[in-house]
Amino acid sequence: MEFSPKSTNSQAKFCALEIKKVDKKNNYQTLEITLHTGRKHQIRSILSYLGCPVIGDKKYGSKIEVKDKIYLLAYKILFVDLPSPLAYLNGKVFALEEGLED
Repeated sequence: MEFSPKSTNSQAKFCALEIKKVDKKNNYQTLEITLHTGRKHQIRSILSYLGCPVIGDKKYGSKIEVKDKIYLLAYKILFVDLPSPLAYLNGKVFALEEGLED
């Protein structure tokens, strides 16, 4: 996937997300990202484009190697506007319990 803020390709697909900085320690940031579209690798490619790839994500430019993982975690998922047969999930929230974030 290639990301560009301008549509340069007639087959390009729109994607949207919000990024909020939650914490910063040394050269690392904790971000809260809200997806408005669900494109494959959307978070990874956009963060790479912005110059802050996910830690351990060598495919998208991380210079830090972490064995067999990247530091990307979903702590809450809310489904909206899913079509059938998944429509029963609309409005449901799945979240980590308090205290499991660390």
